[in-house]
Amino acid sequence: MNTSKFETVEQVLVDSQFAVLLSKEIESIRLKRKLVLSGARPGSRLRRTPFDYLSEKGYMRVDALRDEFRRILSETSALSSNQRSYIKDVVVLAMSRTVDYYKDKEDK
Repeated sequence: MNTSKFETVEQVLVDSQFAVLLSKEIESIRLKRKLVLSGARPGSRLRRTPFDYLSEKGYMRVDALRDEFRRILSETSALSSNQRSYIKDVVVLAMSRTVDYYKDKEDK
């Protein structure tokens, strides 16, 4: 039984299942944010989140998150530390779920 399909971060980033799971995570965040915005009182202003900024700038897509994550790892990202942290959290969650997916598949 091979318990390690991936030897490097890059192998996970280019995996097709990673792309599927990251896309689902992005959509989940988008729907949660939409729900929060729809529940706000008329005339009230909600605090902007890193998701709002990143979404407006086009970062909340699978390919853009992959590229920016690589820049974060190589310490060449121009984003704020809060935005970098947000991207790392989202990408690492999808990476973890990808590894779990293959472990579960392997155990069956």
